[in-house]
Amino acid sequence: MRAALGPQPPLGETPGIGSQDWGLTAAPVTYDPPRASADEVRDADPSSLRIPALAGLPVAVVTGETSVFAAFAPAIVDFLATAGVAAEQLHLPDYGVLGNGHGLIYETNSDQALEPVLRWLRRVDARLCRLDEIEPVLRDRPTPTRPAGA
Repeated sequence: MRAALGPQPPLGETPGIGSQDWGLTAAPVTYDPPRASADEVRDADPSSLRIPALAGLPVAVVTGETSVFAAFAPAIVDFLATAGVAAEQLHLPDYGVLGNGHGLIYETNSDQALEPVLRWLRRVDARLCRLDEIEPVLRDRPTPTRPAGA
């Protein structure tokens, strides 16, 4: 299972980051049927881009309210679902977590941003995420403050 934070558009170009020539990556991906090159991937019917290694794998595409990458999330979820992945989007405002951009872990409400991800993890596999152990730690942590002048 995976949670993607700040995803990139499939088969697209992101200025300053690069291109995802193989679908969601710049590196080769093994498709079924096989594709010999990134050009073959780009030219293929998207419905034929199955990724056997990810078949059935739960993936959450996590997006913040003000992230420019949130606009790509539906296309990424669709691409992954077509590839055989059990993909879904966790858009933080849908869970009452507001104001986040791309750097979720760096923001003052990062603990709140983590809560929907932990709940998703528990829903897909309770063995991997013991919320009963994690939530008290998050609740009891002091609220981060910004240094003066920041």
